[in-house]
Amino acid sequence: MAPSPGRVPLQNRIRLITELGRRAGVSHWLARDDGDGRELYALQVSAGPGGGRRRAQQVAVRYLRQSVYLHSVDPGCFPVSVGAFTAGGNVWCVEERPSGRPLGDFVAHHRVSRPHAARIGLAMLRTLSLAHTKGIVRGFIAPEQVWIGRSGAVVLSGSGCGELLASGCVPLLPRARTLAPEISSRSPLEPAADLWAFGRILAFLLVGNVNPSRDEAARDPAVRLVRGLMREEKDARPSASAARRALLRILSEEDCFSGVPPRPTAPPGPAFPVS
Repeated sequence: MAPSPGRVPLQNRIRLITELGRRAGVSHWLARDDGDGRELYALQVSAGPGGGRRRAQQVAVRYLRQSVYLHSVDPGCFPVSVGAFTAGGNVWCVEERPSGRPLGDFVAHHRVSRPHAARIGLAMLRTLSLAHTKGIVRGFIAPEQVWIGRSGAVVLSGSGCGELLASGCVPLLPRARTLAPEISSRSPLEPAADLWAFGRILAFLLVGNVNPSRDEAARDPAVRLVRGLMREEKDARPSASAARRALLRILSEEDCFSGVPPRPTAPPGPAFPVS
């Protein structure tokens, strides 16, 4: 985490405190509302010049409406939206900070077991599937947008980021391999894009819990699931229901073999796609 340099508060009240992380041209911040003291999460995406900024503002307004709607559907899964606007050549999407810790920080301080990774994955799938039933697709999920509460609850912030990236109104980094292929090709977002992004989160969670040998990795159900989710061809990716069944199998297998010595803690090497 990087502290923010001295900046003028956004909208004269939203003060950036700490940068949680940056990937694929997207920055994630902890912030504070100077007006009422609320702790906030702010997502920053660089907008293109001219028409790109106008288009970005339109997408940001649509994101704001979606966020307000999702929070009304399930406040436990989606945070309160504070605002979406353009400032200084950037698009900003601001929400109340969810309780708990962002996944990147959580993993940095905890060794996540395979069962725990599967449970987090199942909770994420429930949240994503709920959004899909309302016609809303994220298309992009970073560890800084996944919040783990003390009770194990999972909250997803920054729901409009993928739509901003795919809309053509913001520049993309060349060969940004943290983005679903649909975003890089500026294709319309469908639920399969969320499953690709979900696969990256699973890979992030499972590092250190997968045997790095090629033969063992090929038989590992967790590796097979991640590789399937991150296929280039969207129609070749497993559905959310298939991914849910695979995670439940991983949980049941871990329960059956809980007395077996733990798996190697070495990084997974070639088990997952290169980031």
